Amino acid sequence: MKLGKRDVLFLVLIVALVAVLARHRGSEQGKPVPLDAVHRPFQEALANGAAREATEQGCVRCHATAARPLPPGHPPKEQCLYCHRFAAPRH
Repeated sequence: MKLGKRDVLFLVLIVALVAVLARHRGSEQGKPVPLDAVHRPFQEALANGAAREATEQGCVRCHATAARPLPPGHPPKEQCLYCHRFAAPRH
């Protein structure tokens, strides 16, 4: 069976679409949560099975203050760990 020009064009378009989707996968991800003394208790709580919703209350308590405000245009602050992940520990 011989491939026609339309078949080749279709395959090229499919490959290009898959490449674009793979390249942009995870581009909506926010900055990682730093692994410092302030954030480490929250990472440990999640690792020990604490609920994400309960853990995010710590984020809201700290980042809702004037000392550590969220940047302008930041989405709702009640869902921090949907976008922000903890940075991988350094060995």
